[in-house]
This record gives sequence, structure tokens and C-alpha cells, in this order.
Amino acid sequence: MSEKFKKKDLKNGDIAITRNGAKYITVTDIGALVNEKGFLSIENSFDEDFNNKVYPAWDIMKIYRPEKPHQCSFYDYSFTMGELVFCRIVDEMKRGEC
Repeated sequence: MSEKFKKKDLKNGDIAITRNGAKYITVTDIGALVNEKGFLSIENSFDEDFNNKVYPAWDIMKIYRPEKPHQCSFYDYSFTMGELVFCRIVDEMKRGEC
């Protein structure tokens, strides 16, 4: 997992999990994170550290990169599958833990 992971490092199919627990699939072709309820613009909604510019509940907390196509699903995605490529450390006392 890279500590310097930024927006430019996102790839199609990456799974983003927000602070409020919503899951989004990255679609870089259109510059958006999409789920069954809608989408968030990658460029307009987030700063380089994945903080949402308006609603903290939509801050991205974790990003997983599926290793196989079937792991890229809103409902079937298992958080133990794929590589964790970004993780926001919430509590400074838990250094390195997500």
C-alpha cells in the first residue's frame, strides 16, 4: 500500500469506501466514482488526499484494487479480496492501522 496514493493513481474498477460506508466503483473514463444511487466527480468532489470538498461523510477512507474482474461489484465485493491501495488513518494513536 502506498502512502502517497493520489487521485491520479486511481484505476478503472478500484473500489472506494467512504466515511459513511458507501461503496463506489471508479470509472476513470468518465472521471467519476459510481454506485447504484449515483456518482461523485473525482475532480470536483475530492482534493488530492480524497477529502470531500463539501461533505466529510463522503471522504474516501479506503481504496481497494480488485485482482480479478468478478471482485468489482457493488454487492458482492469482499473487503478481504483485492489489494488495499489507500487507507486513511483515523486515529493517530493507531499508527499504521486502518
